[in-house]
Amino acid sequence: MEIHKPFILFLHGWGFDKNVWNDTMQRLSKYCHCLALDLPGHGLWRLDDNRDFLASVLHKIPQDCTVVGWSLGGMYALKLASLYPRHIRQVIMVASSPRFLQEEDWPGIEPAVLNRFYARYKRAPQATVQEFIALQTMDAGNFDYQIPDSPNLTVGLDILKYWDLRIYLRSLRASVHFLLGRRDAIVPVALKKILSQNYASDNCTVWSKTAHMPFASDPERFINYILEKVSWNVYS
Repeated sequence: MEIHKPFILFLHGWGFDKNVWNDTMQRLSKYCHCLALDLPGHGLWRLDDNRDFLASVLHKIPQDCTVVGWSLGGMYALKLASLYPRHIRQVIMVASSPRFLQEEDWPGIEPAVLNRFYARYKRAPQATVQEFIALQTMDAGNFDYQIPDSPNLTVGLDILKYWDLRIYLRSLRASVHFLLGRRDAIVPVALKKILSQNYASDNCTVWSKTAHMPFASDPERFINYILEKVSWNVYS
């Protein structure tokens, strides 16, 4: 008799593409069915319409799916969970936040910093992406990744700047887990306290020696973390 394998959808971060998950999916393939998709404006998804992308996902995932969203991908993961509650049972936010921009009572990226980055990308897109990826992979050990040819990354920057999905944390049918890195310069670990105080969420784990790419800097530990969450999801 075939043992049922849980299904996991992986969504990447800004400037990267679905291939950033290749090693992770290969390690998990024995235990799970895995699918990674390019986000709008990234990789092979040449269209920049978020609605088309979100609608297309429904035809690619089964019910009781787990979505693992890294950084920008976490925003899409929350959005998908709100749209398809019967299909998505669990969201794992990897170095991600429902609101990336800093506010008075919310930790995040300073608006001026994001605006400068946006302006620099518009002036020199290729150089900006290369430097950003190099910075993120600096602490990732022997992580092997080829920079993709992405046509329009402004759509992702607009999401990081304008989307505010905090309300979903109180209304989602799916369970939401956060994995943060203490050395992450993009998603502050102060998010853990905010989530606990304002959203009654204790599902937040912080790795002390990790930056923005926990799946690359500590792959074995990341695999175990995912399997633990997926097993809890399947048998709960």
